[in-house]
Amino acid sequence: ATPKPAAKGKKAKAVIARLKIEPKTFFANERTFLKWMQLTVLLVFLSTGLLAINDERTRLAGTLFFPIAIAFVAYALLLFLWRIRVLLFPTTDGVTPRFDEPY
Repeated sequence: ATPKPAAKGKKAKAVIARLKIEPKTFFANERTFLKWMQLTVLLVFLSTGLLAINDERTRLAGTLFFPIAIAFVAYALLLFLWRIRVLLFPTTDGVTPRFDEPY
């Protein structure tokens, strides 16, 4: 939002209008978060299944998949919370950060 110019002879006052955010934006953010959670649940089940097999290689693979799934949870949660913060509290300089994946 940009400040509105003041009338002649009056003190300049910055009036910033708050932009209306549609509910579908919040739902899209939540939908993306849930997609990441689906992938995480899949990796946790795969990891648990591999850990149940009594073979050295499969146990190692299961042990490696579990921290990867936890990292996906952390990434998805941080991205979800960052997007919510940007939507609810926009910057005062009028620059909106990108909402797509950073890479």
